[in-house]
Amino acid sequence: MAPSNPVGGQPPPPGAPSGDRGGNGRQELFLAWEPAGNTLVIEPGQPLLVRPGGALCEREPPLRGYAVGVTADRRSRELAELLARYGAEVTHGPVLRSMAVDDNLLRDATTAVIDAPPDVLVVTTGIGMRSWVSAAQAWGIDDRLLAALRDTRIWVRAPKASAAVQQAGLTVWREEPSERLDALIETLTTGDLRGLHLALLHCGQAPPHHAGRLRQAGSTVTEISSYCLGPIDDEGPAQRLAGDIVEGRMDAVTFTSPPSVEHLVALAARGGTDERLRHAFETTVLAACVGPTTAAAATSAGIRVGFAPEQGRLGLMVRGIADLLSSRHRHLHYAGCSAVIRGRSVVGQWDSVMLSERERSLLDALAHCPGAVVSTTTLLRSVWQGDHCDPHVVETAIARLRPRLKPVGLTVVTRPRRGYLLDAEERPCPRLLDGDTDSRR
Repeated sequence: MAPSNPVGGQPPPPGAPSGDRGGNGRQELFLAWEPAGNTLVIEPGQPLLVRPGGALCEREPPLRGYAVGVTADRRSRELAELLARYGAEVTHGPVLRSMAVDDNLLRDATTAVIDAPPDVLVVTTGIGMRSWVSAAQAWGIDDRLLAALRDTRIWVRAPKASAAVQQAGLTVWREEPSERLDALIETLTTGDLRGLHLALLHCGQAPPHHAGRLRQAGSTVTEISSYCLGPIDDEGPAQRLAGDIVEGRMDAVTFTSPPSVEHLVALAARGGTDERLRHAFETTVLAACVGPTTAAAATSAGIRVGFAPEQGRLGLMVRGIADLLSSRHRHLHYAGCSAVIRGRSVVGQWDSVMLSERERSLLDALAHCPGAVVSTTTLLRSVWQGDHCDPHVVETAIARLRPRLKPVGLTVVTRPRRGYLLDAEERPCPRLLDGDTDSRR
């Protein structure tokens, strides 16, 4: 007896697979995306990736089928887990690593603050504040440091810095609403700073003009750096990530600090691919920055920013990536059935498949004009980009793609001496027709 359709409507066609895939007696695990709760539910032995009553495009997490690169070192695991929770395939290629600064320099700066408590302390990062207090604890002078800062007006760049200050038992005087250091310095210098002692706590990569502007305003500035960002020991993963970007194997790349942008571009420049890297971000790859400061650095480096939340939060950045990439999906209709193409993932009414990169590129070229003939020459140019000129390459690739698409019911038809067509028509996302304006669809 044919298996029933859990979501109602027409029964699956003859030969539609059940929960036992591959004829090997092994039960697969499937992920069911629950948009309302932002959770992944693992359902053993279920033949469908279904949210009952939802649209076909809701049967998988919104980033399933998409590849996202992570350039961060610190907090990279947290970011990767967030992306994976949305279904993304994550590639980690750190371009920087957090490094301890010279212990003597940090201690000298700390002693200067203790001996001459600053009128104003500017804290740019939460980890910088925590590292500074921890270093003082190791030297046994944390009580003296905190006592020196008790009456200091503390200005912080962002909420994490604010939390670190309060965790140390100190009081935040002002938190910069825009979370941008430039804006904080601008506001600070509108006041009368003549004769004041200011301390600037940064990560070691703060632009020199920040301290310079404070000095030009008439203040004495003590710079403090409890950690810095330096080159990664093994550049192999970052080089591979840069290659994946250039070759079109990435859908999005995340940047969590200005130096991460600068170092990735510099790494590509050493390999002579920096212009191709910029072109990839201009055309196909989404550059996602954690906040406005990183976005400004990306723009300065010639990288087109695809998304950056107004407030620097990993969660907001990941949600933005999910919104933008998932909105690229296509709904195809054929012979009373439907399928959704989202990146490398193709979801049908009774099954789903994950394509290779070459298979994805070939299907994308055909799905660009479903129902229309795409010539062999056009496929060679768009999929192989001039690497091959033998039309038999296309013929072989189509022959391999057909059985891959069979579980979801999509068919590629040959038109002799003309080319190939995807036997389907594209239709709007049903969630848009229902008036749902949520872009994560």
